[in-house]
Amino acid sequence: MNTKEMFNTIDREAYILKNKIMQAFDRTFGTKLSEKDADDLSFVDILMAVSDKSAEEVYTLLKRIAGHGVSFKQKDFLYEHSNMLFLNECGYDFEDLMEKLAPELDKIDGLVRVDGIPVDIKGAQGPFQIICHKGPFWILEYVGIVPDNVPLVEALLVQNGQVMVLRTEHQRREIPWEQIINLYPQGGLPS
Repeated sequence: MNTKEMFNTIDREAYILKNKIMQAFDRTFGTKLSEKDADDLSFVDILMAVSDKSAEEVYTLLKRIAGHGVSFKQKDFLYEHSNMLFLNECGYDFEDLMEKLAPELDKIDGLVRVDGIPVDIKGAQGPFQIICHKGPFWILEYVGIVPDNVPLVEALLVQNGQVMVLRTEHQRREIPWEQIINLYPQGGLPS
């Protein structure tokens, strides 16, 4: 599968998955998400619609519907094409970061935004934003800023009790924030 086909496949599967989650949340939690088009909502919008529900109940339902969200091959592809800070390997994946951040995040209410340019882990990388949303559980939204010739994409990753939404943008957006967490003092990786 070439790059364009992979982007199209991920985009199509994200649309279908959003609709499935929206319908399940409507049935289970009484939301009215299905009244909107899935293209008008991000995965974060959908998950935040049940922010007042039981974390365990939401995660269990999400996991049953989404599985891991994307396949291992798609995850590798997205990590490669989204200026990803993380690596798709033990110790450097988003779930490892969330485990390390959880105690700090639990001290904060609301939205946390981290801006930066990652250290050179696996080659040339660009700017990114990490937005941590306090929903039914912490949702890490990773926004990779990509060149104009790279298609925009959004994907959901569900793994070991952690949830990350990965999206790409062509330029950094100003996002309201309450607190910036210094993820990597002096630009180093978490130990």
